[in-house]
Amino acid sequence: MVLQMPWRLLIFLTFGVATLIILYLASYRGEDVKISELEIRWPGPEETSGRWCGSGTRSASIETILISCDEKCHLLLRYWIFTPMSTDVEENIPLEILKDGRKIGEENIVARKEKTSMYIRTPVILLTISNGAEIRVFNLSVKIPHCTGRDWRSPQVIYVKGTLSGWKRVGNLELIPLSDGLFAVRWRGGAKLLCGSVSMDLREISSEGEFALISVGKGCNVEVGGQSIFLEPGWA
Repeated sequence: MVLQMPWRLLIFLTFGVATLIILYLASYRGEDVKISELEIRWPGPEETSGRWCGSGTRSASIETILISCDEKCHLLLRYWIFTPMSTDVEENIPLEILKDGRKIGEENIVARKEKTSMYIRTPVILLTISNGAEIRVFNLSVKIPHCTGRDWRSPQVIYVKGTLSGWKRVGNLELIPLSDGLFAVRWRGGAKLLCGSVSMDLREISSEGEFALISVGKGCNVEVGGQSIFLEPGWA
């Protein structure tokens, strides 16, 4: 005697299994990872004190500069290899992001060396990853933000120099949304960053190509030239 499952129960079970599969895939892919190149110089020590961490040797190293870290962390990364050859070299560098032992993001970064340089270097990479994620390049890795010994919660500001395209004029500010809650910002004269009970004086942007990377957390006002511009995650 062959028992037949009622069709309604069969549909219900099928739907339940499909839902579990979707939830599993969502949990695997739901970690928000953003990887992008920035045409900027690596910040100097006056900007990186307490924010730098790395892993490697004199032959090869991964370096990171933590901008801010709340539920999501924003940071700059570069990788270099000492290569004392008088030739041009190009190499693909495998960048992996892991969380709780599983891979949540990856990308091949093209690193280059010119004849006059002693190093193969990647461009400066901007990463947005989950708090507690691990960054791995070959056999080198760092865990964010634990490697710095501090949380660096928003709001945070560091100043950099470089060339970016896509600037938008908003009142007395020029800005580019780089990642959720992270902006490239430049202005004339003095300015102030107001984020709830936190107030930060922003220095004057006077050098050619200089701008600030500002992490605003849930939202901040930038006061400049008598205007107040509110920046928040999702701003476009």
